[in-house]
Amino acid sequence: MDLAQAYHTWISECFPEAIRIADRSHVHGYVIESVQAVRKSVQSTLASQAKALLKIYHRLLNPPIDTLTEKSKVQLNQLLEFSPLLRKAWE
Repeated sequence: MDLAQAYHTWISECFPEAIRIADRSHVHGYVIESVQAVRKSVQSTLASQAKALLKIYHRLLNPPIDTLTEKSKVQLNQLLEFSPLLRKAWE
């Protein structure tokens, strides 16, 4: 089901015994949102060059690593080296 609050309210009122299952795309979206929130908080604490790289290549944090090119994997690893917190959130 969609993860919007309105759906949860409606389902719990109409079908209180129902088991709600979130679809993969919505869960993936929330994961990306969370990793990007960590990135933004980390980014503000970095030196200007690291901050710029993290801002330019922030989308590398989104896809599964096995879909990235070798060059993108190297760039991703460089981004993750900026912060243990960011690496942990990404992993």
